[in-house]
Amino acid sequence: MTDRRRNIFVLAIVLGLVLISLVVVAGIPGTKVKPKKTRLGLDLKGGVELTYLAKATAQSKVTPESLDRAIEIMEKRVNQLGVAEPEIQRTGSNQIDVALPDVSNAERAQEQVGKTAQLHFYDWEPNVIGPSGQPAPSEGTVTGDGSVGGAGGAASGLPEYQAVLRALKRPPILRKNDTTLALGCTPAQAQGCIYGQWYLLDTTSQKVLRGPEDTVANLYADGYRPPAGAKTKTVRVNPGTVLAQASSETDPKSGKVLQASPESWYVLNDNPVLNGTDITHPTQSFESGAGSTGGPDVTFGFSSSGGAIFQRVTREIARRGSPP
Repeated sequence: MTDRRRNIFVLAIVLGLVLISLVVVAGIPGTKVKPKKTRLGLDLKGGVELTYLAKATAQSKVTPESLDRAIEIMEKRVNQLGVAEPEIQRTGSNQIDVALPDVSNAERAQEQVGKTAQLHFYDWEPNVIGPSGQPAPSEGTVTGDGSVGGAGGAASGLPEYQAVLRALKRPPILRKNDTTLALGCTPAQAQGCIYGQWYLLDTTSQKVLRGPEDTVANLYADGYRPPAGAKTKTVRVNPGTVLAQASSETDPKSGKVLQASPESWYVLNDNPVLNGTDITHPTQSFESGAGSTGGPDVTFGFSSSGGAIFQRVTREIARRGSPP
């Protein structure tokens, strides 16, 4: 093959590759080949990049498995930010890189992704709110207990939109142990202090578009725009009331998980009996032994005061019957 023919052959291959690339990017009119969006990285699109360094504690070591679990948690939190095409990946033996394109509020992103989870214990039955706006401990359709007052179980809760409407009927209840109140904060929320939780509703589709958030501004953070045709309404659930989603729906006979995150929400009187300061030495492991599913298993202890409270509350629950 002469040099001229070889050059023509190479040029033809290059032109072919260019044409294929144009087809993938732009699509072909009148065909099923659809255009493909160009994905811009942080250097072109802008955004926030966070790097987390994992450190071992007395209770847990840094392992690939522990990093993977941390990534799963971060992914759930990033989804709450409404970020399109985030990148969360493990780098090296002890680092996690989080890239959030188009995110402008770096402080909010850092708080949402990297905050320490808080564990709160509620005495469930006396605190689940019914249609009247008051606790209804004996109604199974309110508490999720299938053994009393009709149908129950994890799926007996409300759609999130309806749960928010029920919670809105409740006045502020200001307690020292409220989880959605910064002591001393007022409804004006000077300097962004926490006073309840904000939600953005679409009254047309009866869906929750965003929330819960600490401030109205956070509902529209990072340039969020409601979908076309939505009739939006911004509402605040007052301190003293929170929403909780059923974690899973299981078959009562086999114990098999039927639905991991059902659209089943409960309205709670925000009166936890224990919180994170009462817990000591939390350790995550995995279930083992005959009949186990191999799922995560968390063990922990209590402080002296926390242990006394836990003993008292569980005694009260045992006296009135099993919880849902």
